Amino acid sequence: MEREYSKGRRASLAFFFAAALVAALALTAAGLPARAFTVTPVAYLPFVGGGAEVAPPATPTPTVTPEPSPVAGPYDQLHLAWTGDTSTTLTVAWRTWESATTSSVMHRRAGDAAWQTTTGGVRPSGTEGSLHEVTLAGLQPATAYEYRVQTDAGGWSPVLTARTAAQGPFDFDAVFIADTGLVGRLDGLATGAQQVIDEVRKLDPLLILGGGDYAYFDKDKRFGTLDETIDAWFNQMMPLASRAPLMPAYGNHEADPALDETGPDPNDPVWPWNSRFPRPRAAWGPMTTPST
Repeated sequence: MEREYSKGRRASLAFFFAAALVAALALTAAGLPARAFTVTPVAYLPFVGGGAEVAPPATPTPTVTPEPSPVAGPYDQLHLAWTGDTSTTLTVAWRTWESATTSSVMHRRAGDAAWQTTTGGVRPSGTEGSLHEVTLAGLQPATAYEYRVQTDAGGWSPVLTARTAAQGPFDFDAVFIADTGLVGRLDGLATGAQQVIDEVRKLDPLLILGGGDYAYFDKDKRFGTLDETIDAWFNQMMPLASRAPLMPAYGNHEADPALDETGPDPNDPVWPWNSRFPRPRAAWGPMTTPST
């Protein structure tokens, strides 16, 4: 992690620790022990940006099909979220380039033969191509699922795995990460981001909580625009975010007005990032810019 002892850095770190502390206090107030609790959207909604968004309803269609062909076209930025009941839903987001590619996900319980197909829609965002979002509903609690996303050229991704949460208090692993930057960053910490990804991958947590300061676009412009930098960050996080929901909070490096790339919603200073993360649909209002 970056170790800068400037006033801005100290305040930024304080923001991250405050977010984690408030989450812990909320769980304690609910009467749940430190390592035996159910993470619900309410637990982290205060740290998730606001802004209205409407996603198409999940429409699962049971099918029994031959094993779909592996990757017949490109896709990337695959990441999971919880936008509803953590024990019975999973939301999948990914990027493709062809406009004809449908927002479809095939899923089944690990070990089952029959696939279900669920359709969704495209999220408005600054990325090139289409950012798809599909919510899988009616899942069983505390269950491993296999899934595949639709790729360009009519293909399907390789099989990936994810898990639902249990109902009621239960033990699970959650990881809080922040200040990652991009792999190969040019400020002398070139290996730190990859080391974090590798270590979290070994832990295989049920949930990942992001604390902000993800890409340091104000310092690292190797990928060009802010949107292209966000693309690169989601791609490096795919080994983690394709297996566990990644729910965000933001820091000053996401909401810095000097970046002057706040998107179409003036009430949402972190729109370029918010547009990429599926979030619980609740009226918490727009996120305010954190102090620096």
